Amino acid sequence: MKKTFLAFISTMLLVTWVPIAASAADPTNALDQAFLEKEFKIDSSITNPAVDFEFDFTKVSVNEETPTSTNMPAIDPWIWNSNDSGETTVGTDGTIYYQKALTNILPTFTHGGVYVYTVKEKAGSASGVTYDTNSYTLTVYVDDADLANPTVIIMDKDSNKVDPTVSASKHSGFLFTNSYDVKSELKINKDVTGTFGDKTKQFSFTTELTGPAATPITDATVITAKIYKGAVDTGRTAVFTFSANVATANYTLADDEYLFFSNTDASALPVGTTYTVKETLTATEGYVPAATIVYNGGAAVELNGSQNTTLEANLSNTSNKTTVGEGTNSATVTNTYKTVTPTGVLIDLLPFVIMILLAVGGIFLMLRSRRRKDDKNIDSVN
Repeated sequence: MKKTFLAFISTMLLVTWVPIAASAADPTNALDQAFLEKEFKIDSSITNPAVDFEFDFTKVSVNEETPTSTNMPAIDPWIWNSNDSGETTVGTDGTIYYQKALTNILPTFTHGGVYVYTVKEKAGSASGVTYDTNSYTLTVYVDDADLANPTVIIMDKDSNKVDPTVSASKHSGFLFTNSYDVKSELKINKDVTGTFGDKTKQFSFTTELTGPAATPITDATVITAKIYKGAVDTGRTAVFTFSANVATANYTLADDEYLFFSNTDASALPVGTTYTVKETLTATEGYVPAATIVYNGGAAVELNGSQNTTLEANLSNTSNKTTVGEGTNSATVTNTYKTVTPTGVLIDLLPFVIMILLAVGGIFLMLRSRRRKDDKNIDSVN
């Protein structure tokens, strides 16, 4: 009998608990102000694509009844353009945040009730844009005696309540996030100059890549760049494996060779990626290194090194130009071989030159002496 009674009580608790868990959140926790926030992750070096993002509000229920066109007002889709400057803040990495007060989105309610909507972002087709697939449940409490001042509670897709308030240091929990990833190319060239420079010599390089802060490169991502000589693929590569948004690779280049990250294949780099180019020279090689950096198709930045010293082109010593922009990007490292005076050749020939000069001088003196003697003989005859 006791077991039967306990089973009965347990069943009653389950029966009474299910409707409570499934019903709308407690209106005593509702807020009179909330913000839908849009986060658009875009590197500061990228041109804003002016993309439209659309948010749909779907009617679910009113007072737990099926909604109709007369008992529950529709909420019009809200559209935000990424180039809209109103109510926008920009993070240090270029990320754009847009906050929209729900009071500017909610419709006019004509009677009291508990109105439930789902909120989703409509998937778009803009190139390079990643769309948010999250959904939220928006519950609106409308007091029949105060229709103009509804309160709201917002739950995420896992039925967890979110904080939709904002401040100078806090973003809304009612948040949709998008990212914009544009790819571009980078070419690291090698030139050797100087009369006695060795154009077949392979010079040692190290390059470090750092992904954009706004859209970091995922761990274990591998980017393989090919090495060309002129237009010919040498079959050599440099492999970059990312960890914590950074990857490093060592490789060698000779004259007229270059490492190429092409925007037409998987080696393309996200715009906003920064890089360093380091060439290591030994103390006896006799080359003077220099670098020319081109960012985003702009004016070249020159960097000069000293003979037999390691040259590194990076953000601190190239006027912040070792960044991958949307246009042409390149780093050309030129090694000029030291000037050589062929003094050894002159020393070897010097004895022969002196002998020739002495012989010529002797002949000259002999001819001059003979001419003077002939002149005296002519004078004596006269």
